[in-house]
Amino acid sequence: EADEEARLQIAWLRTTGAKPTADEFKLLNELLIEQRDYFNQDPARADQLLAIGESPMREGPDHVETAALTVVCQAILNSDAAIWKR
Repeated sequence: EADEEARLQIAWLRTTGAKPTADEFKLLNELLIEQRDYFNQDPARADQLLAIGESPMREGPDHVETAALTVVCQAILNSDAAIWKR
Protein backbone atom coordinates (compact mmCIF):
# COMPACT_ATOMS: atom_id res chain seq x y z
CA GLU A 1 0.00 0.00 0.00
CA ALA A 2 2.90 2.37 0.65
CA ASP A 3 4.13 1.77 -2.91
CA GLU A 4 0.67 2.51 -4.24
CA GLU A 5 0.47 5.76 -2.28
CA ALA A 6 3.94 6.74 -3.48
CA ARG A 7 3.00 6.02 -7.11
CA LEU A 8 -0.01 8.31 -6.90
CA GLN A 9 1.96 11.03 -5.11
CA ILE A 10 4.79 10.90 -7.66
CA ALA A 11 2.44 10.89 -10.66
CA TRP A 12 0.68 14.00 -9.35
CA LEU A 13 3.94 15.74 -8.40
CA ARG A 14 5.64 15.10 -11.73
CA THR A 15 2.62 16.28 -13.67
CA THR A 16 1.62 19.33 -11.63
CA GLY A 17 4.81 20.30 -9.80
CA ALA A 18 3.09 20.09 -6.41
CA LYS A 19 2.10 17.44 -3.91
CA PRO A 20 -1.58 16.49 -4.04
CA THR A 21 -3.80 17.87 -1.31
CA ALA A 22 -5.54 15.38 0.95
CA ASP A 23 -8.72 15.75 -1.11
CA GLU A 24 -6.89 15.32 -4.41
CA PHE A 25 -5.10 12.23 -3.11
CA LYS A 26 -8.36 10.77 -1.84
CA LEU A 27 -9.96 11.22 -5.27
CA LEU A 28 -6.98 9.64 -7.04
CA ASN A 29 -7.01 6.67 -4.68
CA GLU A 30 -10.78 6.20 -5.06
CA LEU A 31 -10.43 6.37 -8.85
CA LEU A 32 -7.66 3.76 -8.79
CA ILE A 33 -9.78 1.38 -6.69
CA GLU A 34 -12.81 1.95 -8.93
CA GLN A 35 -10.84 1.34 -12.12
CA ARG A 36 -9.13 -1.73 -10.69
CA ASP A 37 -12.57 -3.19 -9.92
CA TYR A 38 -13.86 -2.23 -13.37
CA PHE A 39 -10.99 -3.93 -15.20
CA ASN A 40 -11.02 -6.97 -12.89
CA GLN A 41 -14.65 -7.58 -13.91
CA ASP A 42 -13.60 -7.80 -17.55
CA PRO A 43 -9.83 -8.07 -18.09
CA ALA A 44 -10.34 -7.95 -21.86
CA ARG A 45 -11.21 -4.25 -21.43
CA ALA A 46 -7.79 -3.71 -19.86
CA ASP A 47 -6.15 -5.36 -22.85
CA GLN A 48 -8.21 -3.21 -25.24
CA LEU A 49 -7.11 -0.01 -23.47
CA LEU A 50 -3.47 -1.06 -23.40
CA ALA A 51 -3.51 -2.02 -27.09
CA ILE A 52 -3.87 1.67 -27.97
CA GLY A 53 -0.62 3.36 -28.92
CA GLU A 54 2.51 2.75 -30.91
CA SER A 55 4.36 0.45 -28.52
CA PRO A 56 3.08 -3.03 -27.77
CA MET A 57 2.49 -4.00 -24.14
CA ARG A 58 5.37 -6.00 -22.70
CA GLU A 59 4.75 -9.45 -21.34
CA GLY A 60 4.58 -9.86 -17.59
CA PRO A 61 3.02 -6.79 -16.04
CA ASP A 62 -0.43 -7.05 -14.57
CA HIS A 63 -2.63 -5.63 -17.32
CA VAL A 64 -5.49 -4.82 -14.94
CA GLU A 65 -3.22 -2.74 -12.70
CA THR A 66 -1.54 -1.05 -15.66
CA ALA A 67 -4.90 -0.16 -17.20
CA ALA A 68 -6.21 1.20 -13.89
CA LEU A 69 -3.11 3.36 -13.44
CA THR A 70 -3.42 4.53 -17.05
CA VAL A 71 -6.89 5.90 -16.32
CA VAL A 72 -5.63 7.60 -13.16
CA CYS A 73 -2.78 9.23 -15.09
CA GLN A 74 -5.22 10.41 -17.76
CA ALA A 75 -7.30 12.01 -15.00
CA ILE A 76 -4.22 13.76 -13.62
CA LEU A 77 -3.29 15.07 -17.06
CA ASN A 78 -6.81 16.44 -17.46
CA SER A 79 -6.88 18.09 -14.03
CA ASP A 80 -6.88 21.86 -13.66
CA ALA A 81 -3.59 21.62 -11.75
CA ALA A 82 -1.87 19.98 -14.74
CA ILE A 83 -3.46 22.31 -17.28
CA TRP A 84 -2.39 25.43 -15.37
CA LYS A 85 1.18 24.13 -15.12
CA ARG A 86 1.43 23.74 -18.89
